Amino acid sequence: MKLKSYLILAAVVIAVFSSASLSFASDAAADGGPAFQTLERIETIVYGSPQGGGLLSRLSAAEKDVFGRELPGSLTERQTAMLDFLEKGTTTQPSLLFKLSVAEWAVAQEIHPGWALARRIDTIEAVVEGTVQGGPYAARTERLITKLLPEGVLSTPVEIPASTVVKTSLSQTLTVKNVKVDDKVVLKLIEEIVVNQNLVAPRGSRVFAHITKVKPPRSFGRPSEIEMAFDALEVIGPNSVTVAMGEAAKKAMEADAA
Repeated sequence: MKLKSYLILAAVVIAVFSSASLSFASDAAADGGPAFQTLERIETIVYGSPQGGGLLSRLSAAEKDVFGRELPGSLTERQTAMLDFLEKGTTTQPSLLFKLSVAEWAVAQEIHPGWALARRIDTIEAVVEGTVQGGPYAARTERLITKLLPEGVLSTPVEIPASTVVKTSLSQTLTVKNVKVDDKVVLKLIEEIVVNQNLVAPRGSRVFAHITKVKPPRSFGRPSEIEMAFDALEVIGPNSVTVAMGEAAKKAMEADAA
């Protein structure tokens, strides 16, 4: 089953991108947790999936790929510092993922949050510079941002109206044979969300949902049914915003189908 769907956003205040000098604010929190879980989260961002080997050697490899060197401190301190750098940033600097999403949007008006860092950076470099460059991912991202947006970027708090409609499409085909209740589903945004000329969520942003009902085909030609509940939209940052199917979304779907 492939479909387009419309959702509505809850009214929230988040930090979003606009062109200007650079600053950043984020409410996103990294829970951390056991060392191996934090490392797997880091590796999924950097490489697309967890890697094999011991904790220290894996962390060292990720640090060298991102920074060109190992970070100081204990295992926990190093992992926390790296995850914060990737996802949260600081009060004066946006996260690496924020910068990378801005660079992707500047090039193609679409982002690829599900891709590994290497693939995302390689793709932008190939378009902007004509060839893939070497070196640590952090330095390569900074170079791209400088070339694409020499004036810098600004994130600013924006209140998203509660009636904002979000247009999405499935990233994969769903059938009663390949899904079950409680399975996680990822959709993607097919139209960017802009509020007061501020970019909230570029095209390609992920929308997370889960399956709530699966019914196989029944007698007398009655078709199969798959239902899902929508959980959150991942806006630029990355931060998450609650989404739900509301009346405005239902009317938009009916108008699109007419």
